[in-house]
This record gives sequence, structure tokens and C-alpha cells, in this order.
Amino acid sequence: MRLLRSAFLIFGVFILVVFNLHVNTMAKEMSGSNCRNCHGEIYRKAINSPYQHRIVVDGCVICHRENQTGEEDFSTNELKLNINTPVSLKAFIIHIRHLKKDKRYKMEVLLEDEYGNTTRTVRNEVIPEKLPDLTGKIGTLNIISDVQVREVKKGPYVKAVLTWHTDAPATTSAEYMLKDSKGRPYFRSYRDLYSWDHKIELNRLRHKSIYSFRAKSEGLLGKSLTSKETTIDTSREIKGPDTTESSQPVVNKLKAFRIRGQDGLFLWVEADRPAYCNVRIEEIKEKTSKPMHKIRIDKYTTIDVCKGCHSFSVSHPVGMRAEGEHVRTPTDLPTIDNGIITCTSCHDPHGSKNPFLARIDFKADLCLKCHDNTIYRR
Repeated sequence: MRLLRSAFLIFGVFILVVFNLHVNTMAKEMSGSNCRNCHGEIYRKAINSPYQHRIVVDGCVICHRENQTGEEDFSTNELKLNINTPVSLKAFIIHIRHLKKDKRYKMEVLLEDEYGNTTRTVRNEVIPEKLPDLTGKIGTLNIISDVQVREVKKGPYVKAVLTWHTDAPATTSAEYMLKDSKGRPYFRSYRDLYSWDHKIELNRLRHKSIYSFRAKSEGLLGKSLTSKETTIDTSREIKGPDTTESSQPVVNKLKAFRIRGQDGLFLWVEADRPAYCNVRIEEIKEKTSKPMHKIRIDKYTTIDVCKGCHSFSVSHPVGMRAEGEHVRTPTDLPTIDNGIITCTSCHDPHGSKNPFLARIDFKADLCLKCHDNTIYRR
């Protein structure tokens, strides 16, 4: 009997030792230390960088690994697009491109007002080819009016906020230059964003200067209008509204639809106050009940995981291609799916010699990888 008790005691101690070893091994694995066995060069480069991501030492798992349980949610679907509006608006339409017409998508819409209050809405299944066609129900653009300089804010440079109204949903663009200048005008545009009440921000304007600008808008059906010339006087500061709000934004309308001859879909959003909008589109995959441990896919680690910590309202648009008159796909910056811009296109997620983890000088050279230098002049 004594021998049997001793055997049970030894067996119990053995089980306890094995369990502790397993826990310690898992803890070490989850800390990221064993990641360095294969990815030591990336780790050494990061810790020797003047600016490094704060989780690079032992937080690999935060960005790169996930436990997949087979539930049909955002952790198992494939991220397709992550789109941010550059300004806060009360009513707008977003053109969401590059979606296959017969695929099933899950759509998550996050609104964040100018005071940081947020609200989230989810459409569990959207199939582009089954959406209503509103081609004949969208009004034609006929009027552009009420063009104003709403705000002039001084700092190292001057920022101006311009507003105007159109009688139908249309894009927001501004052509501007120093008054009486003989050079080419600057041009700023919000592509794939349609609204009735327009707002656009012009940054890096000179102090004590007069600029002339024209508002430009193009309707959903292709018709374009340009306003008369208006001036901006950067010597006079114009303050914006000084209000606060603590309640969540309320979504009054959320409607997806098609326009004949246009790819993808359009998303019509209306809220009770101006808000920034983040739209996340994921292709729905078949459910699986088989649990597995895997490395997260590129589309997750280059866009979506960043949004877990960083506010989208101050971000350059991501999840879209650099396409347009004055932009191009960068040849020496990383993209996904042959040209889709992600957070890591401009930022090195591990570490960099530049502030904000920028891959190169973000004050000029980085922007010029995609943008025409005749438009973005310093």
C-alpha cells in the first residue's frame, strides 16, 4: 500500500511538472520570443530603429496570429475593403468598387462624430447583383450653390474649410491657387464620395495670402459643374462652430444599391449629425467547425488589425486603389492585390528611422510616391 501511494505521488508530481512546462512553453510562444527563431532579422532591424512599434518586442501574436473556431464572424471571413471618409458629413453616398457581383459580403459601418462618439451597424449579407438599381431614381446634377469659406485656422501653415451645396449627390473637388499667380492650380478631390452638402479641407496654405478657388462636383450620372471663383484670405482667422455632444450618432438611413454600368455597389448613409464613416467589407466564407491555429492573412495584418488601436478619422484612406487623374499605384511601396493601398504601404509596422513609422520622409517624398508633384507642391 505504501508503495502504491508513493507511485501515485510520483505520478502526480510528474503530471504537474509536465503541465508547468507546457504552460511556460505556450507563454513563451505567445510572447513572440520563438517567432524570432525564424524572423530574427526583422526583429533586430526593429529594435535598432530610432522609432519602433511598441509591441514589437513580445507582441507578435497581437497582429499575426489568431485562434479560428469556425464561427462566421469577421475573424474568419476574408477582408476585402476598408474605406474611410476624409471629412465628416451628415448625408453621403460611398462608391465601393472591386466587388464581385455574385459574392456574399458582410458590411460593417462605423460612424464617429467630431467629438469621438461612435455607433456601429452591421449588414450580415450583401450580394451586389441582388441590390436595387436606382439609376433612374437618382437626380441629375443641375445646381452648385452657397459656396463659402467656413473656417480658416492658423498654425505653422493655414488650413481652410470650404463648403457648398448641390441639388443632387455629387463628388467634392476644389481647384485653388494664389490669386493672380501664373502657375498651375492645386487640385484636391474626394473620390468615390458623393454628397449634397459638401466640405473639403485645404491644408498647407501660406499665411497672409489671397487664394482663389472654384468648387467642382460631378454627379452620379456623370454631369459636372464648376462654381464661380471665390477667394480665401488667410490673414483673417475664421473659427468653426464650438459645440460638444456626448451621445452616440444615430443612423437614419443605411441603404446599399446599384447604378447601371458601374461596378461594385453604392452605400447611402444618413445620420443625425456630421460624422466620419468607416466601411469594412468582408467576403463571407463557409462555416467550419474544425478549430485551428493560423497566421493571419495579409489583408488583416495590413489594415484591419491597425484599426484595433488607431483612430480611422485621422487616417489616409486605405483599402482602395491609387487610381485617378493625379495619382498612380506606387511601384516601390508594398500594396496588396496588385495595387490596394494599406496602412503598411506608408508605415513600417515594426520600426523605422522616420517619425510615425513612415517608410520614407512623410513630409514630401512619401506622398509623391502616389500623388502628382505638380498638384502637391510644398
